[in-house]
Amino acid sequence: MRHVIWLLLAGGLACTGSEPATNDAVVSELRIRPASPVVSRGRRIQLVAEAMTADGFSYDQNSVVAWSVADESILAVDDIGIARGMSRGATTVTATHPDGPIASVDVEVLADDVESVRVAPTGPAVEVGDSIELTATATLQDGSEEDVTQQASWACNNLAAASVDDGENKGRVTGVEAGQATIAATFLGVRGTTSLTVSDGGER
Repeated sequence: MRHVIWLLLAGGLACTGSEPATNDAVVSELRIRPASPVVSRGRRIQLVAEAMTADGFSYDQNSVVAWSVADESILAVDDIGIARGMSRGATTVTATHPDGPIASVDVEVLADDVESVRVAPTGPAVEVGDSIELTATATLQDGSEEDVTQQASWACNNLAAASVDDGENKGRVTGVEAGQATIAATFLGVRGTTSLTVSDGGER
């Protein structure tokens, strides 16, 4: 039994000591995820400080960096990157790494939780090879509205018929081949959709 315990302990020590040497490399760049964070007043969001080393490795170092916020009346951030919305507005959060790199991100705080998301236009149509810009509008529980086109996550349920950009040109839909597709925009866990028709221009 003692031999078994010793082997287990030895194995644990071996695992602990096998961490990549790159953990000790000097950090050359720092960035914060998500890139466009949004949180409702009274809610929390986890910000992640990602450190990049010169050898191409990256590490989440939330407890290593020093967090600060420009306007604490709008947003509060603790020492591991958890941000809490205090009042409606926008402010800048900064993370500073001991090796020197600094990263900042603008955080938007909504007045209230999201009630629904509306994707416009309703029932859009596009020809094969053409594109159309869709927008996403969030209705909050207090009745106010916010344009969340750039903050929402976009998806299409039929990639054979159409594609939707969820990167640089969020909400841009391009027709691939004739058919139907549902385009969805999700923001803070709330999803809105619209039905897209893709037509072949030669079918006139």
